[in-house]
Amino acid sequence: MKIDRRGARADNGPSGIELNNLQVSIAYDGIVLKDFDVGDFVTKSHYNYTIAISLEEFGTILQSVASSEGEARKRFGEYLGSTRLKDLLRVIQMAIEP
Repeated sequence: MKIDRRGARADNGPSGIELNNLQVSIAYDGIVLKDFDVGDFVTKSHYNYTIAISLEEFGTILQSVASSEGEARKRFGEYLGSTRLKDLLRVIQMAIEP
């Protein structure tokens, strides 16, 4: 996952970080992504990141993926191929089962 930001007051141009070791877990009310000891945007500081995605947001993401077209659809199709697609379908099954 890549996070980009641009300063609100002192605009020094865009900067970004990469979250490369994401731990994904399912919580009662959504999906939680965590990465630890990630280098700062500018300094040498390191931080822990927690990103919470609600079930509604996750549904919106799935809807966007399903309605993608052209190169985006091709890219998602290549990425989701066999095992990833099975994993995604398991997550969807968990979300809709009572």
